[in-house]
Amino acid sequence: MNGFELSGFCSISYSFGDQIKSKILKDQKGNEAIPDNSSFTITAVTSDGKASGTVAFDGVEDENAAAVTIPQTIYIDGVPYDVTTVSPEDFEKSTENADYKVTDNRIDSLTVEYAGQVNAKKTKKNVNVPEYSNYRGIRFKVTSIAAKSFRKNTKVTKVKIASSITQIGANCFEGCSKLQQVTIGKGLTEIGKNAFKNCKKLTLIQLKGTKLKKVGKAALKGVNAKCKIKVPKAKVKAYTKLFKGKGQKKTVKIVKA
Repeated sequence: MNGFELSGFCSISYSFGDQIKSKILKDQKGNEAIPDNSSFTITAVTSDGKASGTVAFDGVEDENAAAVTIPQTIYIDGVPYDVTTVSPEDFEKSTENADYKVTDNRIDSLTVEYAGQVNAKKTKKNVNVPEYSNYRGIRFKVTSIAAKSFRKNTKVTKVKIASSITQIGANCFEGCSKLQQVTIGKGLTEIGKNAFKNCKKLTLIQLKGTKLKKVGKAALKGVNAKCKIKVPKAKVKAYTKLFKGKGQKKTVKIVKA
C-alpha cells in the first residue's frame, strides 16, 4: 500500500472534522512526496481494538499548483488513515476565468462541472472548456457544463468543448449575441433545453461524437438561419432526426463533417 508518514505532529488524539496540517509529507524512505503545507481533514475514526480512520485531502496551499500524487494511506503517530475523498466543493480558477463545482469527491473518480465564468467582462473571445482542471494540487476531470454557464455573454465568439464533457446544461449559451462557432468533443450525450437559444450569429456547430442521445426543447431556437451542424458521416441520418423540431429554421442543416 502506498503509505506516508506525516511529520511535525505531537502525540494527540484526533476526532471527526479535525484538520491536520503538515509541513512536509514524506514516504517511508524519508523522501518528500507532496509539497509543503498540504493538509487533511479527519472524516472518520474507529476504535474497535485497532485504531484507524479515514481522511479527506484538502490539497496544498497554492491554488494553482500542478497536480500531486495523493497517497492511499497516511500515518499519524503510527495510526493509519485511508485517504478516501478530497475536501473542496466549489472553486474558482482565475487562470481560466472559470467557476467549478465538484460533482464527485472520491479519490478514484474526481469530477467537476464547469459552472460558468468568474467575471463575464473578462471572457476571452475564444473559450476552451478543458478536459481537466487542477485546484490546490488536485486534478479533477471536467464532465459537464452547468445550466446558464454562458447565458447572455456578449464577448465569446468561439467555444471548444473537450471530449470529457457529456452534458451541456439548459440555457447554457442562450443569448450569446456574438457566438459564431462551437466545437464539441466526442463524449457528449445530452444537450439541454434552450442551450443555444437566440445565438443569432451562430453559423457552425461541429459535433465530433457519436454518443448524443438527447437534445432538449428549443435548443436551436433563434440560431442563424445559415447555421450548419457538422456531424460524423455515420450519424447524419440519426442526428437529423434527433435535432428535428428544436426551434431552428428549416434552412439549418445537419451535414457530414
